[in-house]
Amino acid sequence: AAMAGGGMKVDSLDTFADARLEIVNATSKGSGGGIMVANTVQIRPNATIVVRGTTAGSAGGSIHVGALLLSENGTLQVSNGSAPASFGGCIFAGTVESNATLLAVSDCNAKSAGGGLYVKQSLSVNGVLRTTRTRGAVSGSSVFVAGGNTYVAALEIDTVIGDGAAVAVTAEHTLHLGSVELIGAEGAMFDLAANPDGAVVVESLNVLVNNNFLSSAVSRVSAGSHSITMFCDCGEAWEGGCWAATEETDEGTEIRCTSCPAPRSNNRTTSRLINSAMTYGECACPVGTRDLDPSRPSIGASCQSCPTGEYGPRFNASTCDRCTLGRYSSAEGISSPDDCRMCEAGRASAVLGAKSADDCELCPLGTSAGASGQSA
Repeated sequence: AAMAGGGMKVDSLDTFADARLEIVNATSKGSGGGIMVANTVQIRPNATIVVRGTTAGSAGGSIHVGALLLSENGTLQVSNGSAPASFGGCIFAGTVESNATLLAVSDCNAKSAGGGLYVKQSLSVNGVLRTTRTRGAVSGSSVFVAGGNTYVAALEIDTVIGDGAAVAVTAEHTLHLGSVELIGAEGAMFDLAANPDGAVVVESLNVLVNNNFLSSAVSRVSAGSHSITMFCDCGEAWEGGCWAATEETDEGTEIRCTSCPAPRSNNRTTSRLINSAMTYGECACPVGTRDLDPSRPSIGASCQSCPTGEYGPRFNASTCDRCTLGRYSSAEGISSPDDCRMCEAGRASAVLGAKSADDCELCPLGTSAGASGQSA
């Protein structure tokens, strides 16, 4: 095993057009299990580099490079890379710029951040960035970017193992993700941050909820401005329905695919978040209750049972209706006017919202209430 660059160690690597380089089953005690390049790797049009089955004792299980430049129609195939003691399971790079149709890594493992890809400064992908079966012990189990600006036209993530966020990016000014497909995440979906004067944009995030995802951590975004559009496909994962939820906290905006907090519920299997804004009426308080804080559907405790003398026939109601004349209710949380009991024969109620049988008064002398439920 080499100290660095198990298959190749050079200052710079510039392929010819149509060239092919393949490195298989290499090991390094230091960085770059397959390739260690101090400066730039330039993959020219129609050139191909394949690296698979490599392990590094330090960063970059397959490739450790200062700058990775992938031209249009260039190909980089990286798989089965491992950095069991460090960052970047398959690729560790200072900067990445890809104009290729596809940049893909698969079966990558890192002890720390960047299970598939770790970028120190800036990431720019004008095609598709695809990660498959990546593992990271901390944040960025799929992709980790530590600084600079990030732009990815399309990000496809399938099967992410680790408690941290699948995608973790810290940008100086701009963080822009186009379409994002996320399947099989165990941890949070993302942890995205930009400077206070920066912006975070996720045009379209589609999340397929599975059993591993049910207990996932909350995703966070922190920036001067942010706009995230997310579609949660929950199937039958939760009895309380499906909800794309967001809430402001001291640490930033928390976003997740989850279920409505009990006793709230809906009958949805999908839910959508548009421009970082959720639909307040999606998670409804049940009948027999009133919603004390309709602007915060993430708070189940704001669903309060209708008090005695009242009933709640509607979902997501802010008020309860009072029992009609001639009826009363000493029970809380009833949902139908028929649940209000009728005053006994010979007694009548002259008030709306009577709370007990004591509110049903005896009929005055010379009058009668021959049937139950009469009003005075």
